[in-house]
Amino acid sequence: DSDSELVGFALGAIYEREGDLPTAFSHYARANAAVQQRTRYDASQDIAFMQSLKEAFSAPLAPVTEEEGIAPLFIIGMPRSGTSLVE
Repeated sequence: DSDSELVGFALGAIYEREGDLPTAFSHYARANAAVQQRTRYDASQDIAFMQSLKEAFSAPLAPVTEEEGIAPLFIIGMPRSGTSLVE
């Protein structure tokens, strides 16, 4: 359950701070395994989605000639999690 996951991550952090890295890693690994069992992530769904995007946008969006020297630039990133706001 989520309580045991939280306790596992907390114990991992405590042991990491104390310098006992093998014990910390053990707690982190168990907590991550519990999260993985609960979430049941399937990477094949993401792979199929990315493939469909690749196929949908296979043609250039705007023609670019060499004499122009101008090409569209797309900057793509992940949304921020807000961790810096907590610090």
